[in-house]
Amino acid sequence: MPIKVFFREDIEFLERCAALSGKNTEVLMYNAGKAVADFILETLLENKKDKKLICILLGKGNNGGDGYVAANILQGSGMKVSLIKLYGDPSATAAKNAMDNLAEGLTPISFDEEKAKCEELILKADVIVDAVFGFGFKGECDLKLHRVSELSKISSAVKVSVDIPSGCECDSARVSKGAFKADYTLTFTALKPALTEEPAASYSGEVHIASVGIDKNLVDSCPPAFTLIDDSLVKSFIPKRKRDSNKGDFGRLLMICGTYSMAGACIMAAKAALRSGVGLLDIAISSDIYPIVAAAVPEAIFTVMNFDTEESSVISSEKLFNSLNKASAVLIGCGLGQDAKKYLETVLRFSKCPIVLDADALNFTSENTDILALASYPLVLTPHPGEMGRLIGKTASAVQEDRYNIAKKFAMEHKVILCLKGSGTIVAMPDGEMHLNPTGNPGMAKGGSGDVLAGICASLLASGLKPEEAAIASVYVHGKAGDICAKELSQIAMLPTDIINKLPAVYKMLEN
Repeated sequence: MPIKVFFREDIEFLERCAALSGKNTEVLMYNAGKAVADFILETLLENKKDKKLICILLGKGNNGGDGYVAANILQGSGMKVSLIKLYGDPSATAAKNAMDNLAEGLTPISFDEEKAKCEELILKADVIVDAVFGFGFKGECDLKLHRVSELSKISSAVKVSVDIPSGCECDSARVSKGAFKADYTLTFTALKPALTEEPAASYSGEVHIASVGIDKNLVDSCPPAFTLIDDSLVKSFIPKRKRDSNKGDFGRLLMICGTYSMAGACIMAAKAALRSGVGLLDIAISSDIYPIVAAAVPEAIFTVMNFDTEESSVISSEKLFNSLNKASAVLIGCGLGQDAKKYLETVLRFSKCPIVLDADALNFTSENTDILALASYPLVLTPHPGEMGRLIGKTASAVQEDRYNIAKKFAMEHKVILCLKGSGTIVAMPDGEMHLNPTGNPGMAKGGSGDVLAGICASLLASGLKPEEAAIASVYVHGKAGDICAKELSQIAMLPTDIINKLPAVYKMLEN
């Protein structure tokens, strides 16, 4: 079952529901603090008889309250605990009560008043617990958090963050300079975006989920911000082939891709499509690059077009319409260049099957996104951040800062399935449903990787998967093949063509 990921407001809603059932903030805080203490005692400390030095960094809110509760339990278990208040006494009522109930011998010290002593405690600690901000952080880290984060980095201690590393924003996964970098994060109830999306995910270390007493049925019934795609979900989409199958059972994909200067994009998309199970691949291509592509992809058939004369243009248009009518899915855009303008409107108007738009088809669409409304069949768009930026009139960096909201809004507004590529590719549905892909690595950040993804997606679509299934499965398969490449070849040396060569291993895993 895919893992749910919740926004901050979702968790706050669940906590309010828990309060109505009798589990108020104090109860949830105790359970959270106990979970932190138990995690340290049971997971991190090999020899529990040793008196380990545990330094807990405390904020003023409920995250700090979790730290006060954990301190009591850790000291009661024989650990030596020091408490450092970064911002004074708690302002939250439950956290204040937790501080007032500290066991004898536990006396918090102020970072402002005893800075040198606090710094010494951080450097000498065996375990440093970050209980400063949690999911409430927004904005920029101040000099105090920056300082303790830097000291924690040079300390040999194991670093544990409570819920979310301080300095990381829950929903956007943005990281402020000076954020705490954890070896482990113990989060509560469910995952949050900052724990699954970069750059915050790199600050979270190994993530563990602990229950704080919110009813599981309530959590299961709450719609998530998005779900993490996993192999069980993708396996459920890939049908088993019957013994009496023939190529007609697995669809006909029409690819309108490639120009003289970018034949490679067409070839990579085609090879990825063939490795992803389509029954018949028809490549509509200009006559000048037909010999190049035909030699590279002997399994395909070709709709060869020539627009040099009026007569040849008429014949080519008729051939394209004929191929379009036979297709069970269409891929347009990979390496198509300015030729995208020739074909896109025709494809959108007259296609009788789902369409994948990539690369130059997206760039042409950005000139007038209303053109998407011409399609009467489902559309799957696969933009990278730069292409997404052009579609909405923003920079790539602006897209990266608000990936979830941008992807969701565009998919809902234009009634398309949107695969926003990048670290943690987001698949956004027209109804607002969102999925996050956990596979893939930086070695895939090379020209051509996107063409491979487009080919996989279009092939699965042509083979009979529903558009949402094809989008989800393709990003997962693509990333998984990339991970195999990185492991065997290194992230530096791997190529998009290597990803194609590893697709059989991924499909074999899914078949089994």
